Amino acid sequence: LMRKLRQYEHVNREIHARAAVNVYASKLDSDCYLRAFPGARVESIPNGVDVSALARSEIKLNDPPRIVFAGRFVAQKNPLQIPRVLANLKDLRWECSMLGDGALLEETRAEIARLGLSERIRLTGWVAPQNVLDEFARADILFMPSRAEGLPVVGVQALAGGLAFVVGRAGGFADLTSDGGNGFLHDSDDADGFSASLRVLLTDASALRRARQNSLARAEAFDRARVIDAYENLFKEIVA
Repeated sequence: LMRKLRQYEHVNREIHARAAVNVYASKLDSDCYLRAFPGARVESIPNGVDVSALARSEIKLNDPPRIVFAGRFVAQKNPLQIPRVLANLKDLRWECSMLGDGALLEETRAEIARLGLSERIRLTGWVAPQNVLDEFARADILFMPSRAEGLPVVGVQALAGGLAFVVGRAGGFADLTSDGGNGFLHDSDDADGFSASLRVLLTDASALRRARQNSLARAEAFDRARVIDAYENLFKEIVA
């Protein structure tokens, strides 16, 4: 983000010179903008979802545990990391679905086949937004080894659905994930770290249940009503 901010520095200076406030969805993005332009006023208001519509009344673990990835198959999302990490966990019981389409889809399919995981990792191609939610409702763990993110809506949806997180230390995932609480954060290229965290969740049902329950509790901060209130209060302040 810092590189992008500097790349369009003249544009951003014009924006924050004219704007009463600059709003970013993730705290990381807000902090980056403030470091780049110390004179700007910056606020962080997250993306929100209707938590009550997505939340589960109780956590039911799947047997075997179900892992899900949802996003574009592009370098930013790092989809090739998923079969490479899961290849280290062949000795465990799990199922994985990778939802989405993009330039790296066929390369990911080939990597899955090379690692002998074609029977264990399902590639769906593009799916409608409601189908993503349906997949989340059948899953236990969101595995997104992203290199870069804003504050992903699918992450907020997964949080509201009570999924445990094993995700890249990128953008808004740091806002969604309490490391060791509702999941684990790792650098995007830390295959060993991802493997170790997944092994914990896949072999310890109590740890998986606890992480999923912590996601449900954490989701309240991202409820759509709270987000709307935050924007409304900000607009009222600016107008006043």
